[in-house]
Amino acid sequence: MIALDTVPVKSTAGSCEEESRVVLLMPRYPTIAGKLFGKLLNRSKYIKVKLDRIGSTTWNLIDGIKTVNEIGEELIKVFDKEAEPLYPRLVEFMNILLGNKFIKLVEPCEVKNVD
Repeated sequence: MIALDTVPVKSTAGSCEEESRVVLLMPRYPTIAGKLFGKLLNRSKYIKVKLDRIGSTTWNLIDGIKTVNEIGEELIKVFDKEAEPLYPRLVEFMNILLGNKFIKLVEPCEVKNVD
C-alpha cells in the first residue's frame, strides 16, 4: 500500500497532451525479442495510455515535491465531490502508475536532500 506521505516522481517523459488530456506512452514490447517481432510486423513501439480528466490533473500535479496527500488536497480543490472516494482512488491510480513504471516513490526527506 502506498503511504500518503511518500512523494511520487515521474520516471517517464513520455507524455503529451491530446485535447487537454495526458497521454502516457508505454513500451509495447519490453523484451528484445518482442521489439524485433514488433519491428517485423511494422507495429508502433508504444501503447498510448489516455488518461481521463482526474487522471490527467493528477499526472500534472506530480512534480517530485508534493506528497500523495498534498496531491489529494489539490484534487479536492479542483474536483470537489467528483473526486470521491478520493484517497482509495488516488492510491489505486498511484499503484497502477508505479506498477507500469511511470512513477517511482521516494520519501519526503530524499526529495529535500537532493539539493
